[in-house]
Amino acid sequence: MNADLQQLLAAIPFDDEADDAEIAALLGQRRIPTGRLARLWTLGTMQAQIAVAYASMWACSLFDPSQQQLVETHLAAALRLASGMIYLRGAVMKLGQALASYPNLVPNEISSTLERLHFNAPPMHFALVREQLENELDRSIADVFSEFDERAFAAASLGQVHRARLRSGERVAVKIQYPGIAKTIESDFRNLMLALAPLRFTRDWDCIAAQLDDVRNVVTAEVDYYAEADSLERARTWFEETDGIVIPRVFREHSTARVLTMDLIDGMHADSWLATNPSQEQRNAFGTKMYTASFRIYYTGHGDYADPHPGNYLFLDDGRLGLIDFGCMRAYDEDEWQIVSDMDRAFYEDRDTLRTLLIRFCDLNEAEARDERRMALLEESFRWIIEPLVAEEFDFGNGEHLKVGMEVMAKAVARRYTRSHPMQLMLSRTLIGLRSMLHRIGARVRVGQIHETELRRSGWSWVNEVLQ
Repeated sequence: MNADLQQLLAAIPFDDEADDAEIAALLGQRRIPTGRLARLWTLGTMQAQIAVAYASMWACSLFDPSQQQLVETHLAAALRLASGMIYLRGAVMKLGQALASYPNLVPNEISSTLERLHFNAPPMHFALVREQLENELDRSIADVFSEFDERAFAAASLGQVHRARLRSGERVAVKIQYPGIAKTIESDFRNLMLALAPLRFTRDWDCIAAQLDDVRNVVTAEVDYYAEADSLERARTWFEETDGIVIPRVFREHSTARVLTMDLIDGMHADSWLATNPSQEQRNAFGTKMYTASFRIYYTGHGDYADPHPGNYLFLDDGRLGLIDFGCMRAYDEDEWQIVSDMDRAFYEDRDTLRTLLIRFCDLNEAEARDERRMALLEESFRWIIEPLVAEEFDFGNGEHLKVGMEVMAKAVARRYTRSHPMQLMLSRTLIGLRSMLHRIGARVRVGQIHETELRRSGWSWVNEVLQ
């Protein structure tokens, strides 16, 4: 049972007499709460409502157990989560997007509902973003654009996007940041650190704090559209026309730290494209481009396209793939790049070399390094990562691969084997998000072939030693 947007809107607690259109309008007119206490109170209320729903289901099931009742409770919880996240936006909504991208981590009823948060959330009312737009550009809309659609065609966690046409004639997409969104991110991370305060007395605290700082830095950079413009312009230099990968051009003169004006790319998101019943050949071709883009950004750009979700890919009619959001980019410094380079090379080395690098990557002490159960789980995780590389053609449409990956992750959390390099959280998000997308479109991809091509293209000094 999947929730559609009308169900989601109907679950939001407004006047019972209001219809769906009125509810959407009311939601769009609500300003995003930015203070720590206001956001903490909303989260606490949302958690309490979900807890009551599951407690009620459990009590009823003692007398009349029903699978349908469980499904309905999952759906009700999903709608409460989605409505709360839409209200809060920011980092809280990004968490919902992440949950939707991780198969088997939450019930299907919840993940299918939260998928709407990728790009199809109810937009803020244009009156709330008009002031932001005109203040940032320091001009009226009419002075900059000959046409401007006040209805957002995409809305997500940090901003919404409108179609427009510049006075010079170019069709553009104008990304406008929600007012006050930067402050919400600061508030959410401060609340999160407060909630994790008891862990300060454990050995893992320094690692946890470093990982959260890394995530905070990446998410905070997302609200700097100058930084995203820089990433877009760099990425455009990494791809050639023959790659079939399209990245929008930035119009700097019409962009600021909170407004980003780019080429408008016409294409379909994954669900719309899948509704056309594409052939297996088409699925494979787009899957190949997704992996090529990811490896190109990683090996040539020394970074991660760290937000590979359905809202950030466009499927063009001519077979090209559009990458349209470069806000969530995780760049590696020299020391980090040396570590990930060594880990990549470990794929071709012996088991002892691999273990040594895993110990280093996870900052294990001698006792932990002698824990065979821990080391075996780390090796299992590494084997899962490289599994698509060793197959001639890997079938991502088979959900077993993602299921195993989630099970390995769950084991690590359950056994508290979570210590690793600070970059691990964003690296995992990149990897699982990409493979989740490939599973969604049912692609079969020659990952090993793409890997070898991109390694050689990057010019790494050791490539010829191991790729003979």
